[in-house]
Amino acid sequence: MISDLVNAYFRSNSLVNQQLQSYDKFIDVGMQSVIDSIGKIQTNVEGFELKLGKIRVEKPRYYEVRGGYRPIMPQEARLRNITYAAPVFLEIIPIFNGIERPTYSDVFIGELPVMLKSKLCYLYGMNKTELIENGEDPDDPGGYFIINGSERVLVSIEDLVQNKLMVTKEKNSVIAKIFSTHQGFRARCVVERNADGLWTVEFPS
Repeated sequence: MISDLVNAYFRSNSLVNQQLQSYDKFIDVGMQSVIDSIGKIQTNVEGFELKLGKIRVEKPRYYEVRGGYRPIMPQEARLRNITYAAPVFLEIIPIFNGIERPTYSDVFIGELPVMLKSKLCYLYGMNKTELIENGEDPDDPGGYFIINGSERVLVSIEDLVQNKLMVTKEKNSVIAKIFSTHQGFRARCVVERNADGLWTVEFPS
């Protein structure tokens, strides 16, 4: 019974489905969330600051010395020992004395490696015939990156749940702990009550 359920799950979900979903969520929500948490950049010029707006990630591309930018497929990145990456642009709005200027700049801030078979990847949504035509193994599930022509994968690790209180009963004490996480910052807080009724609290300074 259990084996039938497992087999049914993997018939509709690949082994790297969680990596693909996590990467797509990072692109759709996570990057903008980080930008929103920063909000504004203060400058050394009195009365002048920069407001950070929308962040945008385009499809993978490569710069040819003689021909400018053009789209690049994963197989070409492998063969030419280059990184399969997409350009990232950020809307920057100047503010003078509290007043936003009506114009803004869409600034190129760097490149982001693209996970194969993610929504940013050109292979996303292709059928087996199309994958073969583009030099790909039709049974390759994706979920990895191409960095300088080499295939690289993010290794998944098992970790304790974040922002949830966990209470455990030890031999001589009761312990409550929480791993508080917000915008990349993580702190471990622990409250313990021993057999004598003494409470101890541990948290980062």
